[in-house]
Amino acid sequence: DYVFVDTPSIVEWVGTFLYPLALTVQLPIYMYLIVLEKEDGFYYLMNSMGLPVHAYLVSMYGFFAAMYTVVCTVFWASGFLAQLRLFTQTNGWVLLAFAVGWGNALIS
Repeated sequence: DYVFVDTPSIVEWVGTFLYPLALTVQLPIYMYLIVLEKEDGFYYLMNSMGLPVHAYLVSMYGFFAAMYTVVCTVFWASGFLAQLRLFTQTNGWVLLAFAVGWGNALIS
């Protein structure tokens, strides 16, 4: 007797563990950039030149949010094109809320 293995369901089952990991893959890049700024003293240089602190924080948050948005968009599009149930059967607003919440937690 042959046992039928449903490959898409196995991929989706394994994917439930890998989706959050794939969305946090850029965390080392964030850490590297923050350490690089501290090491080179960019914050203190910008502060001494008159840049307000809130402008610095908004620009860094915006840059990290843009990076996360690109990764999340590619992730979402590839999952939708591959017809994975997470992306095709889940409401788009629920996925968007998850992505925004996860992104804020990742960037903060």
